[in-house]
Amino acid sequence: MARDTETIYQELLAEKQARPELNQLNSPSNTAIWQYWLRIFAQLFSWFEEKQDDFKIEIQQVIDDNQFGTFEWWTAKIRSFQYGDVLQFINNKYQYAATDPDKQIVHFVSVTDERGLVKVKAAKINNDRPEALNPDEAAALLSYAREIRPPGTRLAVESLPADKLKTRIRVHYNAQIGLATVRQQVESTYVNYINNIIFDGIYYINRMIDSLQSIPGVIDEQVEVIELAVKQGTDPYVQFTSKYQAKSGYFEVDPDWPLSNTIEYVAL
Repeated sequence: MARDTETIYQELLAEKQARPELNQLNSPSNTAIWQYWLRIFAQLFSWFEEKQDDFKIEIQQVIDDNQFGTFEWWTAKIRSFQYGDVLQFINNKYQYAATDPDKQIVHFVSVTDERGLVKVKAAKINNDRPEALNPDEAAALLSYAREIRPPGTRLAVESLPADKLKTRIRVHYNAQIGLATVRQQVESTYVNYINNIIFDGIYYINRMIDSLQSIPGVIDEQVEVIELAVKQGTDPYVQFTSKYQAKSGYFEVDPDWPLSNTIEYVAL
């Protein structure tokens, strides 16, 4: 960081006073020639350091602008997509003429590399939950991504509805708690678990079981998985026994298989 003129002047003055051969320069007048030159040099050094700082900022900007193609770069660029605006070639790169946060509809982003294919999953937000872009929005995002991609990049952009979960489990509980209370807590805890999986994160069965077993009244080691299955869109259900990563990046309970019908309770 550049030093101000007075700071540099005081440092030069201290250096002068430390040199015995300069003791003859002892006039206290602010208009003395030696003080005059010290102040000139202090101003020049301060100006030079300011220019160095500006140059460092310019160099870093060049570096930042050319870190294209990384996951971080892709994530930032997809979040910067503005629905309804058209990219323009400004200052030797494609960008928007003005930033408009109200048009930046993509809230959730995941970027992965699948054997040389850059795969982007994207979703907007609705009631704090991911929601698929509509066909027009998805088409605009794909066009935008193709325009900004580094040359030669193979690219896929998806925005899919939530993967649907069918959950059949058996919960043993302390009958003294009461079924209605246990049912409400089990269902809300299960929904909270899937809602808190980060976008494009992984559903771990053991973590789901742990969350249910932490509920007061649920008997430890008495949550039994009968069936866990998932599907995307019109695809058939696929069972999983350990973990699963949603094709869309997020999950929801299939309304055709509500938890009220698929969770069994056994009183002990």
